[in-house]
Amino acid sequence: MVELKPFTGTRYNSELISDLSSTIAPPYDVISQKEQDELYAKNPFNVIRLEYPKPQDGDGNPYTTSALTLQEWKKNGILKDDKLSFYLLRHSFDFQGRYYERLELLGAVPIQPWSHGSVLPHEHTGESAKLDRLNMLRATKTNISPIMTVYDDNSNKLTEILNSIVKTLPLISEFVTDDNEKYTFWQITDPQRIEAIQNSIQGPLYIADGHHRYETSLNYQNEENASGNLSTAINYIMASVTPIQDPGLVSLPYHRMLQNLSQDQINRILRQMSVYFESRSFNINGKPKEAIYELIEDQVYQTPDATIGFIDDGMDELLVLTIKDPEAAQGLFSSESDIWAKLSPCIFSDVLLKPSLGMLQQEAEDRGFLTYTRDPFEALEKLDSKQVEQVFILDGVPMDRMTKIAQEGERLPHKSTYFHPKVATGFVLNTLDR
Repeated sequence: MVELKPFTGTRYNSELISDLSSTIAPPYDVISQKEQDELYAKNPFNVIRLEYPKPQDGDGNPYTTSALTLQEWKKNGILKDDKLSFYLLRHSFDFQGRYYERLELLGAVPIQPWSHGSVLPHEHTGESAKLDRLNMLRATKTNISPIMTVYDDNSNKLTEILNSIVKTLPLISEFVTDDNEKYTFWQITDPQRIEAIQNSIQGPLYIADGHHRYETSLNYQNEENASGNLSTAINYIMASVTPIQDPGLVSLPYHRMLQNLSQDQINRILRQMSVYFESRSFNINGKPKEAIYELIEDQVYQTPDATIGFIDDGMDELLVLTIKDPEAAQGLFSSESDIWAKLSPCIFSDVLLKPSLGMLQQEAEDRGFLTYTRDPFEALEKLDSKQVEQVFILDGVPMDRMTKIAQEGERLPHKSTYFHPKVATGFVLNTLDR
């Protein structure tokens, strides 16, 4: 059972900041420089100035800049401490022509080693991101953005409680953003509701987004404990919790792009394809990108088996790849889990990338061979403009397979899943120096 707790959040003072649509932001790791500029221009108190400050602000150190800005906003009453609470967001959005609503419960989740089993990871993380967020945590002593977790609510207890809150509790705020995403925001302070929420969660939480922030918080906790800090606040991290059964939970793949390859490496990739994969070819010569995307949608995304779409520089065809014989490829897989061979990120990493380039995925990233995109249009554009040489379009990781991998103690390759859209930053902060 997970000890999900309410926390004393820090929120924008509604008497001074009445329009939260101009102060929230996505998490820092999906914000481009252009988007950073736009968020800066929206409101001088947009949370971007805490989450991802510009290099020229303050003393040029983003971490001390964020910490000083945070102190100033608290001193001037822009931010103020709240009651002990859970918070609930209803996040409504359109995606690919469909309307979605997702419930996101904000609370404090215990920080413990993965071996404890109350919070489980499902994919690997990069070291640079962890160091960056550790420096930010050291400076601000605050969870600025929540991690995103999912919970298998097979009893429907948590869902029923959250739906009851939506129907009966007065809301704090409701607005629509410039991106046409609608947010409805509730605060939960009633002890009986808080207890009911806590009792409804019986199993582990699975990290959907924020692995590196969780691991960073564990490192920070160890540092603070070693220095004699006995505060209980450092033992928790702010997190959103969404039932896996929520129809608004959208999980998407990251696609792989290769560049700077030698001819020998290219030949090895093509050989691995011919040996281990069934291949179906679809002519894309002269077709607009929209037609190619429809082909990808039908032939890659909508298939029951793990499927990879492949387009090479100069090719006039889309190859749709599926493993011929999982048993024949078994010796290449880095996990013995029966789920591993059924997931396209694992197949790409173990059957295509490692044997062809002679390196693991992280090294391929570090050496400039491998990059990622969530957008197949971007992949096609980079292929057309010769920025990349090969594009691999992956299908998604089903939710039940993601949780099974996590339960088995395995971790998928870096950038195997992307939950869309990410949980917003700026509704509430979690201060750790109480």
